[in-house]
Amino acid sequence: MCHIWDEHPIVRSRGPNPNTDDLLLGVTCPSASRCWAVGFTTSGTTGGTLAERWNGTNWTVVHTPASSDSELAGVSCASTSDCVATGSGGNMFAVAQVWNGIAWANALPKKPAGSSITVLKGVSCPTEGSACESVGAKEVSSGERALAERWNGSAWSVQSTGTVSGTTFSSLDAVTCTSASNCWATGELDTSAARDVLIEKWNGTSWSVTVG
Repeated sequence: MCHIWDEHPIVRSRGPNPNTDDLLLGVTCPSASRCWAVGFTTSGTTGGTLAERWNGTNWTVVHTPASSDSELAGVSCASTSDCVATGSGGNMFAVAQVWNGIAWANALPKKPAGSSITVLKGVSCPTEGSACESVGAKEVSSGERALAERWNGSAWSVQSTGTVSGTTFSSLDAVTCTSASNCWATGELDTSAARDVLIEKWNGTSWSVTVG
């Protein structure tokens, strides 16, 4: 039996200029005719964040704040005028930018106490004007550990993540929320025995490990 699959056309995106190296790492679509894709663009020896918008017909580059050697890895929109994008910065700490329907603006995440490097990889904003959850990793004296931060519309706060006894490494890579009090985040961890999956749940009060 032969199966005929629908073919989806490749839609060309629009980089800042044809002489740069560009990469898109995250995408979200708050409506049928509005999508955002984020990543980074390079020019010469420096780079910066990149955001492109889909209007139902074409992709266009939308200016993001100056961010030397930074990249955006994830983006989530509660509506067409309420989006948050997160990633990593050239100064080795996480970056975040917010869209208010008119322009992107920086909204720097918190630096967890004792951390020398942070990155936020995934973000989820379930409802407009409500909290967003972003996850990633931080480098501390004991090694790399999972990181979660919450955006309340005006500032970020660092959250405690669940722990697994004997863990030598942990990182969260993606998160999705159905509401401000119901989120799931996935990633990986290492113990002295083996590498394993990491799944954590947010209940509106705390993160807890459900698989690890």
